[in-house]
Amino acid sequence: MEENRTESENITALNEIETPAESNPAAENAPENQAPKKRNPFVRFFFSIVTIILTLVVLLAAALAFSAFDRRSSLASIPRNYSIYVRTDSAFDTVNPFFDLQAADVFLSSPEFSSVRKTFMDFRSSPLRENPFFQFVASRPVDFALYGSGTKIGEDSHFVAVVNLGMFSLLTRTGAFMYPKLNLTVENLSYDTNEQTSYFVYEIPAKRDEKGRLLQNSLKIYFKAVKNLVIASDSFEHLLTASLVANDTTYTDEQKKLFKGKSKGELRIVADAHSLMNTFTEGNEILSSMSAIISSDSLSVISFSISDSDVFLKCRLPVSSAEEDSRSLAPILAKKSTAPSFLTRLSDITQYYTILNAGTLEELKEAVLPFIPSVKNPEEFWKDCDDWSKTLLNMDLNEFLFSWTGNEFAVLGIENQNDPVFALQVRDEKQRQQVFNKLTSSVLIKDDNSLILGGVRLPRLQFPAFLNWMLSVVGIDLPTPYFMVLDGTIYFSESPECLSAVYTNAHSGKSLVKSKNYQAISEGQKNEASLSLFYNLERSIPFFLRSNASFSKVLQLYTMGRFDARTEKSVLELSLHACARKSGSLYAVPGFPILLEGRLDSGNLQVDSGKSPQHVYWVENANTIKSLDVSSMQISSKADSDSISIVASEKSKNGGFLWSVTSHGMVSLLNASLEPVQKFPIMLGETVTCRPCAVGENLVVISERGSVLIVKPDASLITIEIPGLSAKSEPVALAGGKSFALYSKGFLGKIYYFEGDKCLNADAPFEIPGIALGSPALLKSGGKTYIGFVTQAGEMNVWRADSSDGSQIEGFPKRIGGVFMTNVVASEKYFYALSSDALLYRISLDGSMLTVQIPNSRAKEGYLCVRDSERNGKISVFVCADANVIYGFNENLELLSGYPLTGWGKPVFADVNGDKIGECIALTIDKKLVAWKVR
Repeated sequence: MEENRTESENITALNEIETPAESNPAAENAPENQAPKKRNPFVRFFFSIVTIILTLVVLLAAALAFSAFDRRSSLASIPRNYSIYVRTDSAFDTVNPFFDLQAADVFLSSPEFSSVRKTFMDFRSSPLRENPFFQFVASRPVDFALYGSGTKIGEDSHFVAVVNLGMFSLLTRTGAFMYPKLNLTVENLSYDTNEQTSYFVYEIPAKRDEKGRLLQNSLKIYFKAVKNLVIASDSFEHLLTASLVANDTTYTDEQKKLFKGKSKGELRIVADAHSLMNTFTEGNEILSSMSAIISSDSLSVISFSISDSDVFLKCRLPVSSAEEDSRSLAPILAKKSTAPSFLTRLSDITQYYTILNAGTLEELKEAVLPFIPSVKNPEEFWKDCDDWSKTLLNMDLNEFLFSWTGNEFAVLGIENQNDPVFALQVRDEKQRQQVFNKLTSSVLIKDDNSLILGGVRLPRLQFPAFLNWMLSVVGIDLPTPYFMVLDGTIYFSESPECLSAVYTNAHSGKSLVKSKNYQAISEGQKNEASLSLFYNLERSIPFFLRSNASFSKVLQLYTMGRFDARTEKSVLELSLHACARKSGSLYAVPGFPILLEGRLDSGNLQVDSGKSPQHVYWVENANTIKSLDVSSMQISSKADSDSISIVASEKSKNGGFLWSVTSHGMVSLLNASLEPVQKFPIMLGETVTCRPCAVGENLVVISERGSVLIVKPDASLITIEIPGLSAKSEPVALAGGKSFALYSKGFLGKIYYFEGDKCLNADAPFEIPGIALGSPALLKSGGKTYIGFVTQAGEMNVWRADSSDGSQIEGFPKRIGGVFMTNVVASEKYFYALSSDALLYRISLDGSMLTVQIPNSRAKEGYLCVRDSERNGKISVFVCADANVIYGFNENLELLSGYPLTGWGKPVFADVNGDKIGECIALTIDKKLVAWKVR
């Protein structure tokens, strides 16, 4: 068999050899002894990497899909019994616009929110807000609930916050698992576990000032990742309830729909209705006592939107119409609100109004009287009043008040008048006349109908004491009113001019509802109302703005508004539209003014160098340095036994911000916390005669014996001796350079000019022919430096700094007139001088002058300075004469927008509210630190 197989194999081999080449072309072209092909190692490596990457991508996609579908409802992590609940589908889109609001500055100026002010301001100016990746990551759904009635987190209230990460929860799922195994250490962050659950704790330590006073309590925030959610709370008990309990089973379907509802362009808030009612009525005793009308354990929905120009707020409160729950309010609550007809009678001279359209006077008496705090027994009170009416007026209160009045009542203010006007709808004019005839026939009621004003007779009544007492219970004071009946309405006022204006304008065709302001604040408002308020904060303050609550302070930014309350189907709907109608472009920054504790001897302020100053410095009681952190609004202080002078420094490598020099020659370079940096303080061993001057990163100090001392940030010292030097005013430096000049006072004074640590004219100083006050000014133009100086007698001197013979430039000296108690300052082009009669001069190098008078002022001890207020390279001039007023001018002596403003001394500029625009900060004569926003 083996032989047969061998022979067969041989025959097959021979056939293959003898096969013609054309029958196997591949064989013809194949090279002899061809080896098997081998794949390139680089290719094998590449395909391996691709395989691994694809595997990882598939695994990541599967993990992300699992994270997206293995989810828990946010509502399941919100326990009941909260006071406020807020939900947003995009945290960034909802929160980001609030960072630019003026209202946020007001809110954060309150002491209870000072701890978050710095973080808020830092984020307001952060470039992160414009980062697309950050915007995408931050656009997560967030639910936030507040528990308790207070505003101080951790003390009288607690919060629960839930962030829905969706598929991105993969990071928190793996992070929560890996963090304890990797033994990572993050400052103030710890990982804890107990028999109930595991969680993270982040502790914010307490903050104290330099005197040890508590500024902020410590705060622990608990975190836990639960499926697709990250839950945070300041209360461990709330964290457990939020993470371990399915809270959504406690909500009804109607409540769930309430939470998930959306309102385009508005923030929807669900709140405890009872607490919310108290917030709205806090400023009014009567309305505050009506909280019984709110159904217990009920929720209300607030639709809220806000911008710098408008506030829209709508709130729906479920009310109880049961007699036993709301006492005598049931008839009022059961009525559907209607549009008050009285609105159509008001002309555009109406500055404010309050219209009550909730029922007849008798119904209002029954509804409101039990809630008036001063009325302890309503039935007894009304019986006493009724008895007095029968005795003194010969008619009961039913006839006197109820028999002729309708169901609309109003109080309004008239343009250019101070007294209010009270209006009542007349239901039965014939009955009214009968009642008034009885009144005027009574010996106790005095009347006078002799006044005719503006074409209308205005009778006058003098009410008896009991009637005035009765009216005072509801806040009405009308001892001797004039009255007028017009178009079915009777008007009362202590001012006949008010009634005459109402009469004159009643048929002028200029209706209030057609006026521009009224139409602006009526946008989105319904006409039906049981209570309607139209207000202008220059003339009236509505009840919901009379409290000191932060919300009330925010609303006070919006000077004109309309507030309506209406009822329908056991729901009380409150709506507010307020508009900002400010005059001018200047306003005080929220949080200011700051009342200072000590004495101010100078109006000199200092700020950090650089484009974004973070601190403002000043001196109180001559020996205490004060520092204000403009982001957090926290004030630090550093006291010394000697008097102190301060000057801002260029930020040095060792962290120094501020130079401090005592009168006995102790020099310190201080950091932002007012602590000396390394190697400081140093002792000069010299008595200092005047304020020091910062020249670049160095400090120039003048000693009593005539030495010029240059202190460097590394604490090294250079001493320059100038024989006969008697400097009483501070040296002055050239902005952005290392040059400075100083004035040696005398009958023939001298000016010395320095570059670096060398005095270039020590042998031939520039001589001053006369007495002068203050310091010279340095101006650099065309690559050359000029020194300007004015004598007390008004002689203006200008030298070239490199002049070898002491001669002045062409056109100088020049008599400019006036007496000068302060010396010149310089910009990049001009010198500026302020005379004692408050005339501001601009002096050019060619000798030409421009002047402007500071009105109603003298400047015997005035302040003059130049500042790049907008940090754009354009210099402005600021003048404070002998008053608490600062004027600002551009280089052409044109008044800057928003000026003059209240302030004293030399202002500085820093971004206080994080909008990247510097606010004007100044001291005042009455010991305040003020800040003004100038646009």
